[in-house]
Amino acid sequence: MSRYRRLLTVAAALSLVVGCAADQAEPTEEDSMQAQHHTMDPEGGLTFDEQIQELEAATAAVQKHMGDDVVARFGTDTFSPAAVKERALPQVCEGSGYHLQISFDIAADRDLQELYDQAAAVAAELGLSENSNNSDGVNERGGIFYGAGRAEGRIFVVTKRGHQDRVDASFHTRCSDDPSMEEQYQQSSERGRDQIQDEYGIPGQ
Repeated sequence: MSRYRRLLTVAAALSLVVGCAADQAEPTEEDSMQAQHHTMDPEGGLTFDEQIQELEAATAAVQKHMGDDVVARFGTDTFSPAAVKERALPQVCEGSGYHLQISFDIAADRDLQELYDQAAAVAAELGLSENSNNSDGVNERGGIFYGAGRAEGRIFVVTKRGHQDRVDASFHTRCSDDPSMEEQYQQSSERGRDQIQDEYGIPGQ
């Protein structure tokens, strides 16, 4: 092979390598988020910020497996971390501690066996162990009951009773005595008292 032909061969090979590299574009931030696996740390989720992160992870996993049309709600409002940080009143646990909870709007006309399987996929995504009293698919009364997370101190449930025209689904974080949870509870309680006093003209203490 002449020197000229060898140069042409090398140039063609380099062109092929460069072309392949161009085809393999760098993953976008959106691609990375879609590929992210959301797992709960069994020993984590104690601080207020960590609990909000768990609500985000639960929402992402539910929408990934059940569809983007599923809406997460914090109380009556659409869930957002900013809204929770601004006005969240942590719920008091039995015994001691506080937790946060979100619910999910899921259409009642979904195929129930598919919904049960999707709930199991969400729990697996989050690293939550399946509870022992589940219905194992559609039960004889035409409903489903799926729960997970008790072993990890959380609760994720998706249920539909045969005589009801709604799906009940929610996730709540573990109970925590962390000072940040107590602080958030006290601040939210004070804001609530101030709003009531302002609304009804009640003098402050």
